[in-house]
Amino acid sequence: MSARFARTLLTALSISALLLAGCGGDDDDDTTSPTGPTGGTGGTINAGNIGAVQSPIVMAVAKAII
Repeated sequence: MSARFARTLLTALSISALLLAGCGGDDDDDTTSPTGPTGGTGGTINAGNIGAVQSPIVMAVAKAII
C-alpha cells in the first residue's frame, strides 16, 4: 500500500467518523433535558458570527485533506 493511498484512506475515514459522530441526535421525547451548554459566558452561533465560526473549521478540514 503506497503512503499516499494510506494517507488518503486515513483522511477519508477520519472525516467520515467525525461526521457520523456529529450526526447523532436526541431521539427521546424528553424536552426538559438540555441539548447544549447552559450558563457560563458561552455565546451562541447566529447569522452575525457564523463566518467567524465556519472559517476555522473549513481551514482545518482543508489542511487535513492536503
